[in-house]
Amino acid sequence: MLSFLRGLWMGLKEIWANKFRSILTMIGVILGVAALVGMIGIIDGYFDSNEQWIIETGGLEKLAVMPEEPPEEQQSIAGRSPGRTMVDAEAIRAGVPLATSVSPEVDLRGAQLQRRDRVMRMRAQGVEPDILAINNYEIERGRMLGRVDLERFAPVVVIGTSVVRDLFDPHEDPLGATINVNGLPVEVIGILKHYEKMWGGRNVMEWKNRIAFLPITTVQQRLTGDLQLTWLNVEARDVRFLDDLVEQLENTLLQTHRGIRDFRIETKQEMVEEFKESRRTVMVAMSGVAAISLLIGGIGITNVMLASISQRIREIGIRKAVGARPFDIFLQFVAEATSLSIVGGLLGLLASAGLIRLLVAAFASQNIVPRLSVTALIIGFTFSVGMGIVAGLYPAVRASRLDPIDALRYE
Repeated sequence: MLSFLRGLWMGLKEIWANKFRSILTMIGVILGVAALVGMIGIIDGYFDSNEQWIIETGGLEKLAVMPEEPPEEQQSIAGRSPGRTMVDAEAIRAGVPLATSVSPEVDLRGAQLQRRDRVMRMRAQGVEPDILAINNYEIERGRMLGRVDLERFAPVVVIGTSVVRDLFDPHEDPLGATINVNGLPVEVIGILKHYEKMWGGRNVMEWKNRIAFLPITTVQQRLTGDLQLTWLNVEARDVRFLDDLVEQLENTLLQTHRGIRDFRIETKQEMVEEFKESRRTVMVAMSGVAAISLLIGGIGITNVMLASISQRIREIGIRKAVGARPFDIFLQFVAEATSLSIVGGLLGLLASAGLIRLLVAAFASQNIVPRLSVTALIIGFTFSVGMGIVAGLYPAVRASRLDPIDALRYE
């Protein structure tokens, strides 16, 4: 242990005495650690944003009934199915006990919202009250759409805070005001909670604020004239019984679709499993790229240690002559290589912090927020120290095998 500590100290003295050479030697380690931590940061940020999206759009409890081409044997009779309609939603409510909420939705993509001379285009939806529970929205002021609004095809709307900001003056109260949605005058009866999560100076939750909810019956009767649904989402009572819920949904929808299997049930569990598998694959690939940089840094440390042996052959001979064992020499040179990798690793951690800040700014427009995690820092530093130890093994073995007599004669 004493030889190892002495070796660490001598390594630090060598770094201080030959700063420029040491920096050149450690640059591979520094870049390798920064690359490894940066890659992990990007991967974590990407998958964190996907996990956050899953949570904010209903979590694992949310299932979606999606359209699908019927099987080949049903192609000739596919026209019998009415498709996804409000009849499906009512049938699910009545006949699927494992579903707590049902949300039929009709999208008005690129809808024009106007008030006086202010105009904005965004996504508006025809919905029912269950949209709040299924898609994790909350009412901040006013009220949500009610059953009476649906029955009367009421011209009313609930809007997000981005709509309030773009169509109203700061001192105006939107509640009770009238705006036009695709030319239809509607009264604002509710304002949704403001959603905000700032990364890189940008609100990555802004998409939840850019929304307007109208009664689905109003949209179908007064705007689209189409009874087909864009979305049909269901909330599970308990995620443990998703398979049973899927079976209940399929049985119910086969009845409303007259036996035609022109739909599929999507669960987010499949998506989560795909994310996890993708995360592992990408992590391995990116870590391999970063490991190459660390390997290059290790080669640099090996070269420097070999050069150091050539300069210190007489010193090694003297140490052996006064009683130093080969293992003491071996341990000293391993420790010196380790000191280079430790300093390089620490500098790499500092470089990682700067790199993550640059990546946050670079990826902000894509809703990906690279993050500097303690786990990534530990992995990066551990890899650098491990690489230093491995890089010092060959020079240390070579130094420990030097013959003391030949070493003392060396000029």
